[in-house]
Amino acid sequence: MSQKLGNEQLENSDFFPFAGALMPGKITYSYGGNISIEISQTMTELVDATPNVLAAPPNATIQKMCTTFRRPMGVSMPQPKQGPLDSHYEVLVRGFVGEEGKVRQAVVQESERPELNEEALIVAQKWVFTPAMCDGKPYATDVALTLHFQGR
Repeated sequence: MSQKLGNEQLENSDFFPFAGALMPGKITYSYGGNISIEISQTMTELVDATPNVLAAPPNATIQKMCTTFRRPMGVSMPQPKQGPLDSHYEVLVRGFVGEEGKVRQAVVQESERPELNEEALIVAQKWVFTPAMCDGKPYATDVALTLHFQGR
């Protein structure tokens, strides 16, 4: 089976039966004729499985699933001070917006100019959000923040 949309192509082949359905043994994704990912999968029958084979391990953390979710919304997101040069750099920061709407545990994920990283973290931690909401209650969630350094 092959599906193509623009330059993207997804191919499923080498099918095998499993629980009354045919499952692809090989999945290939390519873009512009170049293979980006290739997956081979098989199924093995469990013969000596315990009754709780699908139960979470004892040390697993089960996260609550929200039935309604709203992402955090920016209230105040100052950018770094502009410089005199004709340049533009971005620093991508990852962190969490807590239930109170403040950025916590911020770290630089990607930066074109490492000397701007510390300033990016200081500025990002000044940002204020209305917190994410899970089922109508404030909820801490991870965020990706882009800080723009103009003229630096």
